[in-house]
Amino acid sequence: MVLEYDGTAWRLLSLPGGTGAFSLAVDSDGRPTLNGEDEIGRIYVGGAGALGILAPDLVGTMRYISLTEKIPEPHRDFVDRVVQILITPERVVFLSDKRLFIYQDDEIRVVVSDDHFFSCAYQGGTLYVIDGVKGLAKVNETGLESIDGGGCGALIRCCPMSRNSCLRCSYTEG
Repeated sequence: MVLEYDGTAWRLLSLPGGTGAFSLAVDSDGRPTLNGEDEIGRIYVGGAGALGILAPDLVGTMRYISLTEKIPEPHRDFVDRVVQILITPERVVFLSDKRLFIYQDDEIRVVVSDDHFFSCAYQGGTLYVIDGVKGLAKVNETGLESIDGGGCGALIRCCPMSRNSCLRCSYTEG
């Protein structure tokens, strides 16, 4: 569920199965859609086994629009929580406990963890993820690519600092 306030009243927006929203992200920069319109202000939402968009209907009432049908069939019935949504210039990334859903050009590609994901970050045109087995890894067209020195300690977060550096947070080191 998402709680919406329109300046006057509160309203609950339902997600599939009545699940709560674990993540929200607003596209404040916009990107062209397939029909050439910008998506500025589009709201992305993730819940348990759910990912989609919040958008107004024809009368202006905010509605949940599922993106689940765009997920390849073998991954469509996931139950993990979508805990982070990352908007990059090229794509929208939904990170769940076990899967990375990459929404680009009206399609969703899935990258699966051998263990679990902690978080993801975007820096210098590259998408990074922190995986429970690989540590810090690059996401490429075929999956995850390990990074030399990326497996330090119990790495849980990577925060971009500048074009060529990041702050890595760990339970045990740094």
